[in-house]
Amino acid sequence: MDSPLERRLQKELEQRRKDNLLRTLKVAGSCRLNLSSNDYLQLRTDPGVVAGARQALERYGAGSGASPLLYGYLPCHEQLLDALLQWKRKPAGLVFNTGFMANQAVLKHLPGPKDLVLVDKLIHHSVIQAILQGKADYKRYSHLDLGHLEELLEKIKVRTKLCSSSLKACSAWTAITRT
Repeated sequence: MDSPLERRLQKELEQRRKDNLLRTLKVAGSCRLNLSSNDYLQLRTDPGVVAGARQALERYGAGSGASPLLYGYLPCHEQLLDALLQWKRKPAGLVFNTGFMANQAVLKHLPGPKDLVLVDKLIHHSVIQAILQGKADYKRYSHLDLGHLEELLEKIKVRTKLCSSSLKACSAWTAITRT
């Protein structure tokens, strides 16, 4: 006999099926450009990337062993950061292991209680999660609508931060300070 929980979940699944919102796992096929994944250019199977990963595995093991602040900041992390700083011609920076972690660090902590963060309506949910954990408020502008964004910027009289997206949500962070 089904429990009340099982009946409720089954009913919700049926509703999702009716609403065409039921998601299923699909085995990934082969393609050259996949913008629906975190591996847009399929670099995880590139022979050079695989060889580099194999070398790092041999040298450093399977993981850092700790957070960077404790003892997990390895020479390879410093080499990566140095290469990125040189490439981007920047004096300092941070490397995060995921976009989610970067959003948490930047969007949760940099905007303050007197700031308003403007975000694209279709921005990644992790951006909203990070902003909500911080002290700033946020407002959405219509997807890729720079006219709407400009209207909001004209009306706003508080310090404003802009979280913009280009190819994929969360790909860029630009700060605009207005007083």
